Amino acid sequence: MKLLTWSYFYKTLLVGIVLGSCVLPGFAISRDDFPHQPPTYQPNKPLTITIPAAGVQRARVLVAGRNGIRSFEMTRAGEQFSALLSFGELALLKYEIQLQQTSGELVLSPYYSVRQPYNREVEEEIFKLTTESNNLVTRVRQLENAISSLELADPTELGKRADQEHGRALLLLGRKERELLEAKNQASHLLKELNSEMEKTEFGLTLQSNRMQMHQEEEQMWNEVK
Repeated sequence: MKLLTWSYFYKTLLVGIVLGSCVLPGFAISRDDFPHQPPTYQPNKPLTITIPAAGVQRARVLVAGRNGIRSFEMTRAGEQFSALLSFGELALLKYEIQLQQTSGELVLSPYYSVRQPYNREVEEEIFKLTTESNNLVTRVRQLENAISSLELADPTELGKRADQEHGRALLLLGRKERELLEAKNQASHLLKELNSEMEKTEFGLTLQSNRMQMHQEEEQMWNEVK
């Protein structure tokens, strides 16, 4: 395996294009109908990259990574060239195949990709976090729009809006105060009715007599003090 720089990669590609323009028509392989099908992911197994060997002199796989392009030579076995690739730390393996035909022409395939699937719990967690992130982004945009509207609004209009809100608050407060006053009046009226009914009972009459006697005794006491 070799690590190629992007500069070297594009130089190689340019040479292939130049050589291709010099080859007579009728070559077997082209970029548009490149003979390769990406392999299916299998857990804990490397990916086997294969192409038919007919008309191919040599081939290699170019894997795009964080540090540039890694080159993996493909070996011939019978009627095909193959190479083994592993994901390593990558979740998505993206690669091209470069081959040289027996005519000398270099051909570069389109990009292929194979995704390493996560387990269900991780997938669900990613979906949850993505949803929360989208909701937060939407909320932030709403707040930004509200702030922009306030910045562009007429101060006089904002003053009117504030007065309206204050007026609504005063109306609500007045309504609650009236409800409280009505409740107090009802309680006072109910208390008077209860006292009136109580005075008609034997206990009520006795209580009223005792109160009158206490009042007379208090008046007599004050007269004696004078």
